[in-house]
Amino acid sequence: LAAAATLQYLALAVTLAYPAISRSDQNKELYSGDTSQYVEIYQGRPLQEIWSPVRTRVVVPWLASYMPVPPATVLAKYHLDEDKLICFRFALVNLLGTAATACFLYLFMRGLRFGQVEAALGGLLYLLSHEVVVNGASVFVDPWAYAAIAASLWLSSKGRPLASALVIAAGLFVKETVVVVLPLAWLLCPAGRRPRFGLQGLALLPYLAFRIALAGPPGKVYNWQVPLQG
Repeated sequence: LAAAATLQYLALAVTLAYPAISRSDQNKELYSGDTSQYVEIYQGRPLQEIWSPVRTRVVVPWLASYMPVPPATVLAKYHLDEDKLICFRFALVNLLGTAATACFLYLFMRGLRFGQVEAALGGLLYLLSHEVVVNGASVFVDPWAYAAIAASLWLSSKGRPLASALVIAAGLFVKETVVVVLPLAWLLCPAGRRPRFGLQGLALLPYLAFRIALAGPPGKVYNWQVPLQG
């Protein structure tokens, strides 16, 4: 059942890719708000010039920049211009993150002694939630932030605090909101397997050091209402 659920999650996540690539407001979305900054990181702009706090959310844009480009015949047939290619590469990364979140949520629920069917339904409900259906494969970083949270919760519930801390350390470079896993793990994990805040706190150090290192010239003042210029 676990293998079947994983395949089902992946298949459902793949269906999110087409709307993300073909949406009519694509150009407006790509060049405004946080999304414009993710595109800038993807294109290699110096991080000091990216808005704060977006400048530290480097994992997904960097991964997207290494995603394969379809053959030229496919690009021509489906009219994949540069903007659609950006969306395509982010969609590849994020559909995997969306499926991974559902899988880790399944494992976490099993660790909490939910039945296999109940745990599988938990992952399915996540995939069918409004936020995931609308933005699960868009040019955002949230799918992998959710995956980091779910993975860390699962590892904490299994009594593996070091692995959980490593996931948190990496996840903070996806999005800083991954830090919410610290109180969540304390609330949701069994009493004997709650995280050690000393060890988990150490996971914050690489992120804090990176953020301090980028605290030089502030770049643009963060304002999600201002579209990217030129």
